[in-house]
Amino acid sequence: MKTNPSIFVRYLFFCKTLFFFSVFSLLSDPANAQWVALNSGTTNIIAGIYFVDDNTGFAVEYGGGIRKTTDGGATWAPQFSGTTAILANVWFTDALHGIVVGDNSTILRTIDGGVNWNAVFCPVSAHLRGLWFVNNNVGYISGGDPGTYGVVLKTIDGGVSWTDVSPVNPPAATQVMHGICFTTPNDGYACNWDGYIMRTTDGGSTWTTSATPVSNNHLMNIFFTDANNGYCVGGDYDVNNTSVILKTSDAGVTWTAINNPHPTANFLLSVRFTDPNTGYVSGGNVQNNTGVILKTTDAGVTWTTENTVPTPPNA
Repeated sequence: MKTNPSIFVRYLFFCKTLFFFSVFSLLSDPANAQWVALNSGTTNIIAGIYFVDDNTGFAVEYGGGIRKTTDGGATWAPQFSGTTAILANVWFTDALHGIVVGDNSTILRTIDGGVNWNAVFCPVSAHLRGLWFVNNNVGYISGGDPGTYGVVLKTIDGGVSWTDVSPVNPPAATQVMHGICFTTPNDGYACNWDGYIMRTTDGGSTWTTSATPVSNNHLMNIFFTDANNGYCVGGDYDVNNTSVILKTSDAGVTWTAINNPHPTANFLLSVRFTDPNTGYVSGGNVQNNTGVILKTTDAGVTWTTENTVPTPPNA
C-alpha cells in the first residue's frame, strides 16, 4: 500500500522536541542512518507530524498550534489555526490540501499549504484522534469520548464535509477509537482504548469487532503494510508502562501478540513501516517523561531499541 514518503513519529512525551529520521539516509545507507533532535520552537506537546516530501512537513500541538517546515525540519514556522484546542493529528493529500483534527470536534482544512486554516463542520461531539486518507477524496477520522463512545467519520470530497460512520455495537461503540488505517477506500481498521480492533469492508457502513489477546490494554495506533499484514501497538501506562505489539496476517480476522522481547517498558503510541520488513514503533514513559523508538527488520519477529535518541534541546 502507498504510504507517506517520510516517516512521521508521534512523540507525546518530549514537549519541546521533534525527532526526525531521514528516510533518504535509511534507504541509501541503512547502517549510518540515525535520529537527530530538532528544535520545534514550542514548549507545547507535539502530538502529530506529517511530511508531504523530504523538505515540507507539518506538526500540530496542544494549545492549537500548527507549525510548518520547508527545510526538512531544520526550522519550523507557526501558522494561525484559529483555535486553542488540543490538536492531535495532521494529514496532507498533496502539498496544498491538508486536514487537522483535535479535541472538541475540531476539524481544520487548508487548500493553500497551511497559509489559511478553516474550520469544518463536525457532525458529532467528540475528541478526534486518528486520521487516514486513502486518496485525495476519501478519508477517515477516528475518536470519541472517553468511557462513553467511539466515532468514525468519513469524507468523500477531500474533507469538505464529513459523515458519521461509527460502529453502533459494543465494545467498539463504548470507547475512544485512537488509530485508524485503510488499505482500500472500503477496507479499513480502527483500534480503541479497551483493546479491541474494528474492521470494515464496506467503507464504514458496517463494522465487525476482533477480540485481541490484550483486551485489558489500550490500543493507540494501527498500520498495514499490505492487504493482509498489519500491526497495532499500545499498552497500559497505568501499570508499569507495559507495551503491546500485535500482528495480523489474515487481514485483521485474528491478531496475535508479539511476545518476543520488544525491549521496552514503555507505552507505545505509533507504528509505521517503510517496507514489508522494516518498521518503527515510538512511545514513552509517562512517569519518567522519556521516549523510545523500536525498529524491526524482519516484519516484526524481533525488535531492537534505537540507541541514538538524543537528549531534547531547549526550545
